[in-house]
Amino acid sequence: MKAKVQTILTFALLLALTVFPIVLAQDTVGVKAGDWVKYSITRLGSDFAWVENAVWIKVEVLNVADTTVTIRETIHYDDGSELVRNFSSNLPTHHRYIIATNLGPGDKMWETRVWFENWTGYVIVDVTLNDTDYRSYGGVTREANQLTYSSRLLKDAFAPYFINGTLEDYWDKRTGFLLEWKIQEWSIPIPEEGATGKGCSSTYKMQIADTNMWEMEKPPQHLPWWLVAVPVGVVIVAAVAVKVRNNRKNEDDKQ
Repeated sequence: MKAKVQTILTFALLLALTVFPIVLAQDTVGVKAGDWVKYSITRLGSDFAWVENAVWIKVEVLNVADTTVTIRETIHYDDGSELVRNFSSNLPTHHRYIIATNLGPGDKMWETRVWFENWTGYVIVDVTLNDTDYRSYGGVTREANQLTYSSRLLKDAFAPYFINGTLEDYWDKRTGFLLEWKIQEWSIPIPEEGATGKGCSSTYKMQIADTNMWEMEKPPQHLPWWLVAVPVGVVIVAAVAVKVRNNRKNEDDKQ
């Protein structure tokens, strides 16, 4: 009897170890191969916060294996050139474009340095999700995990400036795909080191513009003038034809 119980417990343990990773993967990964998102880019102010001079960025899921997701990133630059590269990431850890789906406020995304005022040292702090809220993009409202934090960056070695930066991220809660990513930075002159002026600001923003995972409203398309003119021309031709036909009919009636 004891041997039979041990056999049953052993089988149950093996079953649990087999099933648990599958359940964990399903609960963590919200995307599948073929899913994609295209982002529009906004760049404002000075260029020191701009990640790249991109016009749009497209991210495609190439493969999903358990909790590892492989993506292809295509960056289209303002000069017409493109950069294409692939990344793989284990979703329980932070990924720039895709995070796990089972996350919420307080969950850790990564760590960052917080410098002391006199720059004599720093401490490592956790960066965690702040909130879960609803946001609308392209006429569609999605539940999103939000991360926002600010920090003072160490000044550039060749310029007497401090940089205050704020990062703001929103990921779709159901799929884990990035909806919006924005970084704002302000340069602050250090007078004692010879800096002058009032400083300046810089903003770089990515925002979902299209996807194949849900239907988004498309902006109205403006037709070329010659296509717009075709229906008008058809109406004019038809009116002239009717006028000519009526004139001929009147002449025949008089005869």
